[in-house]
Amino acid sequence: MYSVLRFDCVEIAKKVSSVLDAQNLVNLIDYMIHVQNSVKNGSMDFTCKEAINLVREIYARVPVLPDSIVRFVRNENSHISSWDLKDEDDDLEIENLCSRALMGRVLNHRFIFSYGPLILATHDRLFWDVGGNSFDMNLLDWPRTSNASHSTKRLQVMLELSKSIQYFHSVGVVICYHAHIRNIVLDPEFRPKLHISDLDIKGVKLKKYAYENSVFTFGRLFYEVQSRSMFVCIPII
Repeated sequence: MYSVLRFDCVEIAKKVSSVLDAQNLVNLIDYMIHVQNSVKNGSMDFTCKEAINLVREIYARVPVLPDSIVRFVRNENSHISSWDLKDEDDDLEIENLCSRALMGRVLNHRFIFSYGPLILATHDRLFWDVGGNSFDMNLLDWPRTSNASHSTKRLQVMLELSKSIQYFHSVGVVICYHAHIRNIVLDPEFRPKLHISDLDIKGVKLKKYAYENSVFTFGRLFYEVQSRSMFVCIPII
């Protein structure tokens, strides 16, 4: 598998001839990322980034998800949000949900936080386990605390955020222009983590966001954290 990653991921994805082949390859890459490279523990190297890029290219052509993302249940519980799969108007929302679930699985958890696994249940409904994530502070509330009183500390946090954006760009992911500081949380070491709802896979059907938008968004977030006030942006129509 490692020898495959030495080749251009775009060319490899083009050679995938069936949905079954795409599914098997994505499952194999998912295994390699999590078992052999321990992404959740913060380890990330060039090979792992190439694996993520390959998953992204495959998903752009054949939208399959790793089997590890999905689990089956019979009953709902209080920690689950749901979407009705029979509503055609929700096709776009479901597509976004699946792409974000993929990002939440393969991206380095040092830079993101996300919900739990997707859950397929009875009656054609799609669920997403929203339990298991708790953080003390987000970037909306943090500037009002004593820990953020010094500009040096705020600069440190924003520097870490810029490193996160650089990482996302290296694996073909961009931060959306509508990203909000309330969706960026701080871990105990004051490292920011972005929510996957504020990220987009560059190259899938909806090419909404360019890398340049990430630069603008970072500038806006930087202003909001440093000035402790919201930046009002009026879109050009």
